[in-house]
Amino acid sequence: MKNNQLKIFGLLILLTISVTSCKKSKTEPDGKTDALTGAWQEANMSGSVARRLVFKPGGDFTMEIWTNNYKSGEVNGAYIIDGSNLTVNINEEVEINSAGSATRRKVNRQLFEKGKFSISNDILTIKCITYPADAPVDTEFKYGKIRAID
Repeated sequence: MKNNQLKIFGLLILLTISVTSCKKSKTEPDGKTDALTGAWQEANMSGSVARRLVFKPGGDFTMEIWTNNYKSGEVNGAYIIDGSNLTVNINEEVEINSAGSATRRKVNRQLFEKGKFSISNDILTIKCITYPADAPVDTEFKYGKIRAID
């Protein structure tokens, strides 16, 4: 009888250890993080197009383009910050049709030319130069921080 109780007690301890050891840890992802790390949704968008910026640990960058509630494209590359200066180099464009089929194309261009950024109250402001009619225009974009719900 005592031998059976010891076996059951041993099995319970083993089960407890195995269940608690499988718990997922909340560690930081690989790579260095900075003030921009995370996802940002374009603020004050009207119409059917929205943009989401994702600054990944280690310097990878993605901008997702959403059209009529489906992801219609993205650009991928890398970013570097130096003080308030932001440099984003794009090396891939992905076009996604409404059926979900993606077409990838290698590119080499800069996003947010002469970009400067600031963050206040979870709002990312990027000031840069754009060329809407072949003439340089000072432009400002605003993005709200996307917070994960635990």
